[in-house]
Amino acid sequence: SFLNPSRPVAVRARNNPCNRIYNVVMLALAPVMPEQVMAAGDDTTNAIGMGYQSEDAYHVYMEVVGGGWGACASADGADVVDAPIANCSNIPVEALEVEYPFMQVEEYGMRRGSAGAGQYRGGMGVRRVYRILDDNASFNCYSDRHRIAPWGLFGGQPGAPSRFLVERGGEVLTVPSKANFPLKKGDRLVIETAGGGGFGHPRERNPAAVLRDLADGYVTAEEAREVYGVDVAAHRG
Repeated sequence: SFLNPSRPVAVRARNNPCNRIYNVVMLALAPVMPEQVMAAGDDTTNAIGMGYQSEDAYHVYMEVVGGGWGACASADGADVVDAPIANCSNIPVEALEVEYPFMQVEEYGMRRGSAGAGQYRGGMGVRRVYRILDDNASFNCYSDRHRIAPWGLFGGQPGAPSRFLVERGGEVLTVPSKANFPLKKGDRLVIETAGGGGFGHPRERNPAAVLRDLADGYVTAEEAREVYGVDVAAHRG
């Protein structure tokens, strides 16, 4: 079967279907156990890597980038967390740039607008931008959630799907979720991972939580008003 293949079937990226099984179980149990399930999240192993050929060595970089978790009946989703089976650490930017001189990290933070709205919102995904400093580099990845967004539950909105982009001059090139992509000096490699789905209708969210999200930069004043029904000026006045 797809989940239990026999030799000589070729397999790869096994963690991604493992996560989808978990999502299917959550969705199936939601109607009968609404307080014990959570919305879908990034829930994937965003394995990204780069290779670079210098004059005297070949450099290989690999990292698993986290994303947003889905919300549940009593709490917001966790922000920028690796998939449960990834077991990876958050490598400091300074360490990356010392070890891999062919790239520079220009941005690293939460991906604004990625969290699915809800009574409890989903977690935020990651935005990371690499500047490529030389030719002879390549990018490879296996990821998921690029086409099908993490779903919300009971009126919660979906999180934003993942996307990988290469900004090259005036062009923006889309990199598939599973790919080997040549890079050039000056390229900006943009990694944006999925946010988590929301739980419950956004209009039922506590206004104090919406204002807190506004102060933290999770939502804009327009989103607070249009999505959550919270008039920021009225509450501040």
